[in-house]
Amino acid sequence: MAGTEKSATAPAGATVKQKIIGTFELFFLFGRGIKPFEKEGTKAHALRSIWLPVAATPLAFYSAYLHPAQGLEKEPYSTVASVLAGHMLLTFIIGTGLGYLFCWAFDRRERFWLWFHTANWMTVPNAVIAIPVVALAAFGHHEREVMDRALSVVLYYGVIVNACVAFRAFKVDWTLAGFFACMSIYVAQQIWNLMFWLNDVPIRWWG
Repeated sequence: MAGTEKSATAPAGATVKQKIIGTFELFFLFGRGIKPFEKEGTKAHALRSIWLPVAATPLAFYSAYLHPAQGLEKEPYSTVASVLAGHMLLTFIIGTGLGYLFCWAFDRRERFWLWFHTANWMTVPNAVIAIPVVALAAFGHHEREVMDRALSVVLYYGVIVNACVAFRAFKVDWTLAGFFACMSIYVAQQIWNLMFWLNDVPIRWWG
């Protein structure tokens, strides 16, 4: 009887389908997309979601092979791969630390794993949206400058999405969520500069 009562009152977790739908809702800035992740806002669920960015890693390397980032167009692929690997690793580690620091500073530590879990799942819509743009850029349907501008639009829309995720996961106001998203992209850019420097690649400060 006790076991039956416990199972009846235990909260049901979200299905994979619900979480995928939730990520696309968040990608298009619908706040209800956070609800499936609120059902699983624990450390255990968050750590299990690390497989998503790991699974997307080969796609990132293949995309870099087809269409290297600005400043790496004339570099050998070994250099491109080295820069990308370092950037992905450091961005994940430092970005996670930045998220925890933000939670600590604004007394939201109990919501850190919810944010971490959701951020990992956002790999799904990010990949789906980026693939066709990278494909167009890689196969020369448009000039590189045009496609770089398109990729920049995708990148900066991602900042808005990150702000939406932070707003819903941390339950802070929009100004703080926007600040967190801007800090995240700033840190990511400085990591690019660091990896360029470590690999003796000239840093393009503008243009």
